[in-house]
Amino acid sequence: MTPRERLIQAARGRTPDRKPVIQAIPGDPHPQADALAFTLGQGLPDAGEALRLALIPSMSARTLTERPDLLDLLHNSPDEGDAILQQALEKTKQDIQSAFEQGADGFIYVLERATPSAMSPMQYGGHYLELDREILTEFQEMPLTVLWIVGDDEPYLDFVSDLPAHFFAWDSGSGITPSQIAEMRQGALASQHPDSHAFLIHSESAMTQIPLAQEAR
Repeated sequence: MTPRERLIQAARGRTPDRKPVIQAIPGDPHPQADALAFTLGQGLPDAGEALRLALIPSMSARTLTERPDLLDLLHNSPDEGDAILQQALEKTKQDIQSAFEQGADGFIYVLERATPSAMSPMQYGGHYLELDREILTEFQEMPLTVLWIVGDDEPYLDFVSDLPAHFFAWDSGSGITPSQIAEMRQGALASQHPDSHAFLIHSESAMTQIPLAQEAR
């Protein structure tokens, strides 16, 4: 199978010739990487047959990095805060469209800060959830989309579990298992856990932890 065929089979719940590997960090590719991440501005990686996926920061990651005071602003000056969110929404869509025009096969939506240490459930659900949904829905026809939940501080999985993406991915360090995700979401899962539908490389150390020629399970 080609990497594209392998990923499509896994995303559709079928059994490919081996478990696909999604590399969610830029850098030298894993020997069996079926999809490689890149950041905008770096140019497309030399990926061979592997799919090339742009790393797209989530709305919460983008806005709270640029405006650490945004949650307070949304509370005290809602119109001003909402204007900042709308600007970030359009910029995020433009980035995805730009990646597609450059030749990307899809994107990894890196959902950060949807955790108790960053904001309350009401803040995420009230300000960000539907914006994340709008972005992922608008571009769900791209060949491959990955929703990657970053953070091991009890992320709000019950909020994000129904967001559209071909693969739902998370860091294995969180201790969350595929069976726990499957109770909330149907569809293909990606992590370092052997019961996931695809392996996710989410750190340099994970590069050596993904077994070669792992049979699909």
